[in-house]
Amino acid sequence: MIPTNIANRKKTALILATMFLIYGIASISSADETEKPHFHEDTATRAVVENVAIGTNVGNPVTAHSINDADRYVLANDAGGAFTIDKQTGQLKTATELDHATKSSYLVWIKVENSMLSPLSNDETGPIYDYIQTDEIKVTINVTPKIGPYFQDDSITFSIAEDAAIGTTVGTVSAHNFGDLDRYVLSVESGTFSINSQTGELTTKTALDYEKQTSYSLVVEVQGKHYAVSGTGEPIAFHATTDSINVTVNVTDVVETIASGLYFNEGSHINRSIAENSPAGTNIGAPITATSDSGKTLSYSVGIAESWSDKGIAFDIDSSTGQLKTSSALDYETLSLAPAGLLAVTVIVTDGVNTVLTAVTITVTNVNEAPVFGGSSERQMDTTFPGNDAAFGDPIVASDDDITQPGADANPKTPTIDTLTYTLSGTHSDLFTIDSSTGQLKTKPTLTYQPVETFNVVVTVSDSSLTASVSLVIKFEYDDSNNSASEADAAPTVSSTEIAQIIALLTMDKVIFNEIYNASNDAHDWLEFRNISDAAIDLTGWQFTLRAEMGGKTITFPAGAMLPVGGVLLLVNTAPSAPDMPLADTAGGAMNYIVDETFNLPATDFALILQGADGGYEDCMGNYFPNRSLKPASAVPLTADVVWYRAKPALIGYQTEAWIESGYSEGLGYDDDVPKEMRLGTPGYRHRLTGDLNNDGVVNILDLVLIASQFGQTDAPEADLNSDGTVDIEDLVIAANSFGTL
Repeated sequence: MIPTNIANRKKTALILATMFLIYGIASISSADETEKPHFHEDTATRAVVENVAIGTNVGNPVTAHSINDADRYVLANDAGGAFTIDKQTGQLKTATELDHATKSSYLVWIKVENSMLSPLSNDETGPIYDYIQTDEIKVTINVTPKIGPYFQDDSITFSIAEDAAIGTTVGTVSAHNFGDLDRYVLSVESGTFSINSQTGELTTKTALDYEKQTSYSLVVEVQGKHYAVSGTGEPIAFHATTDSINVTVNVTDVVETIASGLYFNEGSHINRSIAENSPAGTNIGAPITATSDSGKTLSYSVGIAESWSDKGIAFDIDSSTGQLKTSSALDYETLSLAPAGLLAVTVIVTDGVNTVLTAVTITVTNVNEAPVFGGSSERQMDTTFPGNDAAFGDPIVASDDDITQPGADANPKTPTIDTLTYTLSGTHSDLFTIDSSTGQLKTKPTLTYQPVETFNVVVTVSDSSLTASVSLVIKFEYDDSNNSASEADAAPTVSSTEIAQIIALLTMDKVIFNEIYNASNDAHDWLEFRNISDAAIDLTGWQFTLRAEMGGKTITFPAGAMLPVGGVLLLVNTAPSAPDMPLADTAGGAMNYIVDETFNLPATDFALILQGADGGYEDCMGNYFPNRSLKPASAVPLTADVVWYRAKPALIGYQTEAWIESGYSEGLGYDDDVPKEMRLGTPGYRHRLTGDLNNDGVVNILDLVLIASQFGQTDAPEADLNSDGTVDIEDLVIAANSFGTL
């Protein structure tokens, strides 16, 4: 037995060694820090003028020292998307238009990240880099106002008919920051237009003739009034140009409809309509008629804009009656004019001496058209058996010309007048379901394992009045190495190589799988996540994926799912308020829940993968190793109806050493009066070895260093092991007594 004084001397020596290591590590860290990219200052200031173009540089680059070519700058906070940064140079740029009156100052955070060559790099992939943040700087960006009046845009276009009277308003230009003493000036004056110096209103000075000139180009300047001091000390007023805008005035043609007693009976603008898909030769409304005071015989013809000729749009007319007819069927959905369905043609009439024209607007009206399945009316679908109640294959979708498809419809103004609904029928329709809105096929729970089996179903789509159908022959192929269907949902399998890559890419510094319970009743399965970082984490968009021998399922965390520092979050498939749920219902917010009815853990081997919103791998665990006939000895048992808790968070969840079987009794829940000795493995309670501050599963010299570095602090409960309100030597002694404990 070691004498007490000798044991105390050993503890004292250990503590002194710890203090030495603290200062030694600190000095080494300080020496190494200068070789990593870093900023010399914590803050910086830049300025940019309001209303500059998107992509304009914001001051000089914000540069770090000791930065290498492979390192990079990242905007940790881009002020709501107002700015971007060049990852290589640190040059800030505008990402939106800035308005001094709306917001005069922004704060962005720039972090510099040190690049490290990933072990996944090889001759085939080339260099792959991992990045670690080494420093951060806060940059205040001031938005300065423009001085004097200015135009928001560089150019503007107006149109005016050729028969407009002199003095007719063409349009009005308007400058920002325009004051009472400022003025508008036409710097390029053709003698055809004038401008009101105070309002910016452009008017005609002469008559316009489309046949002589169809367009005019003007430049309007805005001038601010300034003052200078003469040699005698008297103020001298003058105007100076502060901005200019290019103005295009287009002159539109006016059809002359009367000439020497020859005229159209309905005037210069005539309207007609016709339903789409009408066959060639269909009359378009009533005839277009004209009158000649001379009583001479009239002859009609039709013209069409040259820009439509390549679209195959043309019309015929009866030369003696003026009856317009279609020369081919018209498709409402493919008309590329605006507004949708409107075409304009020119009808010409002559009496042999005089000729006049009129403009006819033809409205092509939309007609409901049946949905269509592309390809053959019978198809074969070869697919791997995905498991019960799981989606398989691509959705069986139909197209409908009456539904606008963004990016695919030639006419973006085509209204969506149909909603498609999918249904199943046929010999084996009772074994499957179909999503009525997407056409996605799924197996029913009644579909059980067969070595090879062929199924026949019919998919029908309806737009509420018209239908179309397609026959499907579904052939499932099974993996002969499996002798039963998995309870997991269908998803692509992940190979052993991919699992190894996932493990290599894990960050293991944010959120981990902390506890798991696979109940015999799937309604009571639960999975606990724990935040081991030093900051609260927004889990919005994070993904949890379950893999099993026949497939898997991915669940995306909902918006607003937050996990505080050291906090835990529980994923369940039954709300804790349910009458038979053994977990407590903490309406007061003592516990964070995510309830997803699709979540359940299978009775077979499985693997769990956690990914951040950016797709990065955060943690993984399990005992399912695809493409391996035997599990390795290191696989975790994860026995059903047993709670397993993460005893060593620093170890990958595939390792047996990371997990311990808990003595948890179902139904403890989250009551505050549960004794601490009963909390290991209890959902919602944190568990950690006394003195294991860095959560690596062992009490060692690093934990003593962390405690000693917080000496004297009164707000460090993790290091205050005896809970006396202050971190001191007594806490260090408590940790030293547990030194080496696993």
